[in-house]
Amino acid sequence: MPRTCYDSEFCRSGANGKLYYVRLKTDCGIFYKIGFTTLESVEARMSYGGSEDWKYIDKVLLFLNLSDAFNIEQSLHSCLDSKKAFGRFSASKDFPLCKNGQSELYIEDVLTLDSEYSEQQKQETLYKIKDKRLSILGKTHEQERREAMIQNIVFCILILLFAPIGFVIRMIFSKLEGADLKEEAADFFDRITGGKKLAAREASQLKVNLEEIMSRIRTELNN
Repeated sequence: MPRTCYDSEFCRSGANGKLYYVRLKTDCGIFYKIGFTTLESVEARMSYGGSEDWKYIDKVLLFLNLSDAFNIEQSLHSCLDSKKAFGRFSASKDFPLCKNGQSELYIEDVLTLDSEYSEQQKQETLYKIKDKRLSILGKTHEQERREAMIQNIVFCILILLFAPIGFVIRMIFSKLEGADLKEEAADFFDRITGGKKLAAREASQLKVNLEEIMSRIRTELNN
């Protein structure tokens, strides 16, 4: 397995290259990575510069040459931003792929290309990440549970105290802007009660946006 590859991997003046999607098996659980490379394989990409991150590769689910591979990769990351495992600018040395694509990791099979994926797998990875973070902070799961319970109580108290004021202010501005007051009121109460309707709308829009990109990918795979 090569550990150093000489290639203009990070000189992305052109969009032509390979779009890849891999399943990674790490000490922190199973992750999925979407990426772009001009190298000959995912293994070469993840061993770039002497890195041993190639050892995490469990299965290559997609490796597709496209004239606009980089643009598609960026579109996918933008579309799936809320599902990133560690955040857009994450580079923590305590988690996999530090400074080597950590911000491109997902806990879910976001492209639905892994027939072995399960909700249990996702939950196990979430638990391992949480366990790792608590270990770094020197906390136990019980301490975290108690802190979360206190935070929830404080949040509920603040909602009871300030929600009426916030609602009145929201309705005044909505009236001035000519918005539908019933719709605005429904959105307000949805937000303070967990935002389930908003989350459902966002999930629906995500599905539409992702399907547009995946349709292009499936077309290229069938050609």
